[in-house]
Amino acid sequence: MTLTNTGPATVAIAGFRFQLLTTNTDITFTGGSFSTVAPYIFAGVSFDQDFSFTLDTLSSGQELDASDVSDVLSANVGAGSTVALGSVLFDMSANAAPGPAPLTLLAYPHTSLADSAGNNVEFIGSDGTITITPASSLPEPASAWLIAGGLALFGGRLRTRRG
Repeated sequence: MTLTNTGPATVAIAGFRFQLLTTNTDITFTGGSFSTVAPYIFAGVSFDQDFSFTLDTLSSGQELDASDVSDVLSANVGAGSTVALGSVLFDMSANAAPGPAPLTLLAYPHTSLADSAGNNVEFIGSDGTITITPASSLPEPASAWLIAGGLALFGGRLRTRRG
């Protein structure tokens, strides 16, 4: 999950919440992580970063609700900057059909940003200055299994040749 400021001015963010939904029952959301490719929005200044995401995975497992709050006043996201809100962790059933699985980012109030006073910061509003972007889909499991299987066979073949 990333947040991009596409507007002309810096925006101060003190907290966020996002909620993802998938209708694919072969997918179960299991949590969230601060380990991200883009710089984490509250790196080093999060109440929860020393532990784990503050999150609530609903009993169905097809919905994930995650949030974090800065332990300082706010983080400034400059114009044109992209920061991470976290990585989403999930399990996929062995019976899952090949191909991408659709995700839905639920709208406000399920997904929201807040300033240091707790006020809502518009991000999908008329100004269009901030965009929260999840991956458009979850990866296809068949590709990952194919690569892992190929590496295991290759490793086994090398071990056999040495013996």
